[in-house]
Amino acid sequence: MLSRVARSFVKQQSILYRCVATSSKNANAAQPAATGDVRRYPHDAPERDFVNFPPLRVPEQTGKVRIGLVPDEWFKAMYDKTGVCGPYILFWGAVATMLSKEIFVYWADTAEQIVFLTSVIAISKLYGKQLGEYLDREADKANKAQVADLENQTQEINEKIQANQALETLPEANQLIHAAKREAVDLQLEASFRQRLAQVHQEVKRRLDYQVAVQGVYKRVEREQAINYILGQVNKSIGPAQEKESFQTGLNTLKALSKKYANTI
Repeated sequence: MLSRVARSFVKQQSILYRCVATSSKNANAAQPAATGDVRRYPHDAPERDFVNFPPLRVPEQTGKVRIGLVPDEWFKAMYDKTGVCGPYILFWGAVATMLSKEIFVYWADTAEQIVFLTSVIAISKLYGKQLGEYLDREADKANKAQVADLENQTQEINEKIQANQALETLPEANQLIHAAKREAVDLQLEASFRQRLAQVHQEVKRRLDYQVAVQGVYKRVEREQAINYILGQVNKSIGPAQEKESFQTGLNTLKALSKKYANTI
């Protein structure tokens, strides 16, 4: 039985729903939100049926009103029960009842209230459109400023998210950086070792060259000393007669050679 009542409620909307919510003949009335554009609130249960019971969306423009303040939807919702004149009779009858039963007492300032209400209605009829357009422009500016601020904040948050995502790879990057630094230090140590090894080689070579030069000097001095000693001893052993004989022998040898090779020159 409850299921039949629910189905009938879905098929035929109540008068209260038509009065407060919507009228399909009025484009400015509140309309149900589209199924794909439904905003879920924290108090919405997961099993809520947004297809048959969609949330209402508040219209940006007001609809038609009767008697200056009563929505036209309320009149149309009562047509099925009271007819066309029913809402007017209900309104003015309620006013007459309030005056006759002294629920609303006519007082000294009642005329001022009536004049004030009439002035408000007249101003709204004459300048309501211009005032509404001005307020709409201001509201659009404020809305655009809020949207721009929201977009800027969203962009900043996205940048922070990207920065945090980049930080997720920081440990791996640190490992690579540490490995590169360790390799650079190893290369510096290797270069320093090779430099010191070259210095040791140069020092050893210099000392060996020094020893070779010292030995060469010793040998040269010994040879010169030996030659000078031998020459000195030979010169001492040769007398004047032997020297003269040797000189004559050498001179005769030179003459013989000159005669032998005279024709070849």
